Amino acid sequence: MTGKTLTAMFLALVLGLCCPALGAEIAPPLPKAPEPVVPALENPVTGIMEAGRLIITVSTTRKYAEGPSVNYGYRTGQLVPVTVVISADPGVLVDIESLTDKTVSKNGSDFEIVVAPTVVKLERNGKNITVLQVVVRTWVMDPALTLSFQFHYATNILPDKKTPAWKVGATPDFIISTSRTATESSKQLLDGDMGKKETTVRIAKPLKYGGILVMLLVPLFCAWRFWIIWRLAEKLTKSQRAWKVLDEVMRQRSTSGGDFTVEQLEQISATLREYLDIEEVSTDRVQEPLGIYFAEHERKADMVAYCLSAFAKLDRAIYGKAELTHEECDALLEEIARIIPREA
Repeated sequence: MTGKTLTAMFLALVLGLCCPALGAEIAPPLPKAPEPVVPALENPVTGIMEAGRLIITVSTTRKYAEGPSVNYGYRTGQLVPVTVVISADPGVLVDIESLTDKTVSKNGSDFEIVVAPTVVKLERNGKNITVLQVVVRTWVMDPALTLSFQFHYATNILPDKKTPAWKVGATPDFIISTSRTATESSKQLLDGDMGKKETTVRIAKPLKYGGILVMLLVPLFCAWRFWIIWRLAEKLTKSQRAWKVLDEVMRQRSTSGGDFTVEQLEQISATLREYLDIEEVSTDRVQEPLGIYFAEHERKADMVAYCLSAFAKLDRAIYGKAELTHEECDALLEEIARIIPREA
């Protein structure tokens, strides 16, 4: 082996140890996925159909501070207010029933309508204008989403001269950009740390039992108050119960500054009949039971006359739809005061 051969082998060994990459195959660079390009955002957008006989405008009403309306930066699940204005020439029919039923498009959509839209219809400059205030949201995690509402319209009538020749229309594509609150890989919730030791604070048990006691005291207090009211109601006499209702009706009359309403007169009639135990007896038959009720009264005839006079006024106002004069209302109260004595 010659000296030149040894020299060449030595140089090859040195280069291989110092620069191993020179002897290896160089891997080519892998292509990277391009960053998603957000299309140009327009707000509002306008579409023209049927040679200008139908003009649709879509916009959002959300603003930052006092600036213009924007359609960017919405988060996943956030409510997006959208305004749709449909301008139609006379003779062009527009049907938005599917939108009022919260259907964005029959072919599906990345968006959903949260509540039934608010619809306003008006006429301006010979055009039939339909304005829809729609609230939508999306759960799709994309940097830009296209919103388009589907509706029906008709420009002419079928040969039967009755049925409109409906066509399917759509609002112009309205781009809404989003600000992600999650990535495609973060769709599962992770379990928390289940290995934590339970710690008990000394004051926790007294607070726990105290809370239970408070929760029990509330229904007990309500039951006690109901029992008190019931006992007081049981202790009231017939005349006291009657005057409790009549005084409230008179207070309402005094507050309103007018005469009794039909509803108030119905309350007076029901209270008087309950006091006399003739709830189910018609006015034309009350004279006999009234005679029995006041049989032992020293002024039996007068009491029956007061009752008949009061019922005549009440029936004329309630069933005859006649308005009692101010003097008749005062006379009615005076008759009732003679019929039902006040008790302390």
